[in-house]
Formats: sequence, C-alpha cells, structure tokens
Amino acid sequence: MRLLPPLALLAVVYLSGALLAHSPAVFSPFEGKGFWGRSVAAVREGRPEEAIGRLNALLERAPDDFTYLIQLGNAYQALGDWKAEAEVGERIRETAPFPHLACTHLTLPYEMLGEHEKAREAYKWCARVAPDNIQMLYNQGMFLERAGRFEEAARAYERLGRSPEFLGARISLARVKLKQGRAAEGERLILAVLKEHPDNLGALALGAKTAWALGRKEEARRRAQAYARGMPR
Repeated sequence: MRLLPPLALLAVVYLSGALLAHSPAVFSPFEGKGFWGRSVAAVREGRPEEAIGRLNALLERAPDDFTYLIQLGNAYQALGDWKAEAEVGERIRETAPFPHLACTHLTLPYEMLGEHEKAREAYKWCARVAPDNIQMLYNQGMFLERAGRFEEAARAYERLGRSPEFLGARISLARVKLKQGRAAEGERLILAVLKEHPDNLGALALGAKTAWALGRKEEARRRAQAYARGMPR
C-alpha cells in the first residue's frame, strides 16, 4: 500500500489530543497516559503497524473510546489502508461525542477508494456538522476540482480565499480558472499572490502556466526558472 501522510493528519492529532481529557483512556490501568505518546510516536516515526496492533488490543476493552479510534484512523491513514480507515471513520461518526472528528477519516479514504458517491455524502455531512472547518472546506474544494466540477470548486476556494492567510486556496482558485480556460483571471490571482509572496513555489509554477497560456512566453520561462531555483536540491 502507498504511504501518504496527508496534511489533515496533523489537525486530527491536535484536536483529538485536546479532547483526550474527556476519554476514559487517560485513566486506563491497561496503558494510562503514556499510551497516547507512544501510539502517536509510532505513527509519526513510520511504524503504523505497531500502533495498529496496540490500538486494536485496547479497543477490545473499550470499543467506543473515540481517542483510540481517532488514533487508529491516523495509523491506517499513514499506512494507506483506506478501507480500514473508512470503517474506523464510520465508527467514529456513530459513537464519538464529537462526530465531526470523523470527517478526515471519511472523506479522504472514500476518495482514495474511488467511492465518489460516499465521498460526496461525507463532504456534505461534514459541511453540516463542521461548517467552519477550514481544512475540510479546502479538501472539499480539491475533491470538486478533481471531479471536474470547477464552478463548485471555485466557489469553495473563493470562500476560503477571503482569508488572507489561506494562501493555498488563492493559488487553487487560480488553477481552477486556468482549467476553465480563463487564464487572464488566473493570472490576476497569481500576480496578487506573487506580489505578497514572490518566492512561493506553487504560485511560480502555476504562474508559468498562466503566462504561457496568455502567450507571454518570456515571463513563463522566467517564472519557471525561479521555480527551479527554489526547488530543494
């Protein structure tokens, strides 16, 4: 299976850690507080199988403990076992006192499994239970973009792009405009990003494409060269 550590993994670890005090896992005589650190470390250090074995043993004693379930989802995600992660996500959705924590473990695995209807349903559900989750909104925009639903993706990115610190949404919106054949609009968006962040590699790479699409070949080459210089060696 392909290893893939998505960005959303960090958000889930943070949220679930913050909520750990609500879990009986903290007081479990079987492992106690030290368990959390060991299981997180196992996933972070590329040993998800180790975490999965320990977590499944713990879940035999506390099958609905959402902190164990969330960390199990993280481990399956790190391993790339999308089917198992989706099953964990459904368990979190059904049993956790904070069901929105299931979102990451539903949307991504269903996408990776090619189960687009289930992914679409999961995104809609997450939009209802966690309407202000910025990362989830961004993931939804990417899902819509990959599905070729560019107008819907553009609306999602535009909503996020109003926040000046969410640079990725602004670049993604420019990319969608280019895919729609609206290179001039994409170029305007990229110019605004490059004005604030002239060394941003994502903006430089996409800016090379928008400039090329507009026939500005020298500018496209200049941006492509700047992108190449900035790439890690």
